[in-house]
Amino acid sequence: MKETPGGIVVNEVLNMKGKFTKEQIVQRVVPKIEKYFGNKKVEMDKYIDKKLDSLCEYGLLGRTAIYYFEV
Repeated sequence: MKETPGGIVVNEVLNMKGKFTKEQIVQRVVPKIEKYFGNKKVEMDKYIDKKLDSLCEYGLLGRTAIYYFEV
């Protein structure tokens, strides 16, 4: 997979096992993609939300009110 912010987020999230919160995803992904966003934390957060929503829409990730989980 390409070393793009989207590729990094997707790869990291799909490698997570069990159930996990958005905060756990952010802690794991942000150090790897922050160089693409600089100091724009709000944009990075929106980008991660958008990717998570896309993964849920495609059925690659499940979601409850609190947790995300592998499918």
